[in-house]
Amino acid sequence: LVACGTTKKPAATPDGASPADAAPYVPGDAPPLTGTPYTLTWGPVTVQPNQEDTQCIWLQLGNDTEIKVHQLHNVLSPTSHHLIVYKDDMDTTEQTTPTPCQAFTGALNTTGMITPIVITQKKDDEITLPDGVAYTFAPHQMVKLEMHYINATDTAQQTMATVTFYAADPATIHDEAAILFTGTPDINLPPNAMTTVHEFFTVP
Repeated sequence: LVACGTTKKPAATPDGASPADAAPYVPGDAPPLTGTPYTLTWGPVTVQPNQEDTQCIWLQLGNDTEIKVHQLHNVLSPTSHHLIVYKDDMDTTEQTTPTPCQAFTGALNTTGMITPIVITQKKDDEITLPDGVAYTFAPHQMVKLEMHYINATDTAQQTMATVTFYAADPATIHDEAAILFTGTPDINLPPNAMTTVHEFFTVP
């Protein structure tokens, strides 16, 4: 699966114009965000100095009918380390208040009922799937948002994230998107040493 993303920057402006008044800069290979948007918000949560945690919420997307998600836009606050967005076909009860959760349990779930669709570490991340490719969301799709945050400053900070799903015209979609997540926890790294890990994975 190949997708492209971009971080928006101020565009060139006419003489005397402020960058804030100009349209955002979008690289040539980053298509504009189009389609019907559905937005979910994680937080805000106050994070104390030197505090680190992983917390999750479970939300219904609010789509009354099946949709084809072709693009996503994630925006993270400065204290966010990364955000994982899961399509959750297992849980049915909303949990709107961020609560501590075990990291990557959704990604390692073997039932196929909970699957990551985006892992974001950029503060402003736009994801566009290849032409004709999308994630199919059922009506009132349940979504799990897993936030890992850390406050390395000396003052309390507000942590939050927004995720916007863009539903494409179903007539333009012919293939289902999926993510391949691989790795190993079998890493032994002695102090003051270098280690090489060799692992091989069978592609399903």
